[in-house]
Amino acid sequence: MIRALIHIIGWMRPLTLVKWAGYLIIPAMLWVIVHFPTLQTYFREQDRLSDDRAVVKQLQLTQAQLQREKEDLKPGGFQEEKVIREKFRMTKPDERIIFIEPATSTNASTESLSVRPSRSNR
Repeated sequence: MIRALIHIIGWMRPLTLVKWAGYLIIPAMLWVIVHFPTLQTYFREQDRLSDDRAVVKQLQLTQAQLQREKEDLKPGGFQEEKVIREKFRMTKPDERIIFIEPATSTNASTESLSVRPSRSNR
C-alpha cells in the first residue's frame, strides 16, 4: 500500500498536489469565514451556559441550607427548643446549666473562672 502511495505521489506533478490541497483548504477557510459570527455566538453561549450552571449550583446549595433551617424552625424543631430553653433557662430532667463568669481580676495571666450552677427546673 505504501509503495502504491509513493508511486501515485511520484506520478503526480507537484502542481497537482497544490491543487488538491486547495480543494480541501479553500472550502474550509470559506466555511469558517461565512460561519464566523455563528461560531462566535456559539462559544459566547457556551460560556454563558457554564456561568449559569455555576449559579444554579450555588442556588441549589443555598436552597438546601434554607430547607434545613426551615425544618429546624418547625414546631418542635431544634432551633425553637433552643430559643425557648435559653430564654426561660429551662433544663431537661438530666441536665444542669452552669454559668461561667470571669473573675474580677484585671490581670489576664492570673484570671480564674468562677462557676455558679443554676437552679434546675425539675
